[in-house]
Amino acid sequence: MKRILYKIFAAMIFSIPTSVLWAADPLQLTSSTFKDDDMWPSKYACDAPGPSHAGGNISPPVAWSSPPENTKSFALIMQDPDGGFGVGSFHWLAYDIPPGVNSITEGAGSVAPTGWVGGNLGSTDHYRGPCAPLGQGIHHYVINIIATDIPLGTLKPGLTHDELMQAIRGHALGTASIIARYQRN
Repeated sequence: MKRILYKIFAAMIFSIPTSVLWAADPLQLTSSTFKDDDMWPSKYACDAPGPSHAGGNISPPVAWSSPPENTKSFALIMQDPDGGFGVGSFHWLAYDIPPGVNSITEGAGSVAPTGWVGGNLGSTDHYRGPCAPLGQGIHHYVINIIATDIPLGTLKPGLTHDELMQAIRGHALGTASIIARYQRN
């Protein structure tokens, strides 16, 4: 049920016709290190100082397949909808990913971007690992890949999440997501 709600939510946010979401060979997103709804491996969590921050702040490997026809670029967004005490927080914004690219290797998002543009996450333009406050329980981390008809080089560097969503709205051709859960102990 949660998967269906995320698909409907994605359709509303990115202005994707729902018929595209249920197409025969829809865009798919996977990771070689965790399955959808698995617990997040701790090496992908934040590396902030302190005993409860055991992660390495390493971006996970992700791969996608079956992009829609006429895809000109991809955008990748990782959000914690439970973060910010329910307001949500963003951990990875990458866009202007070329249409011939179908994966991002482990750790490639943890450094200044090459081969794509990093969005503005406040203090960085690359991946920030999960770092939920102690005692908040399990958080859900949703990684979305969005196929767009936006030509490479069209979007300016350093877009915030809201600016990226505004630019993509009406240009998304398809989306896929994978969800991981993480809890700081």
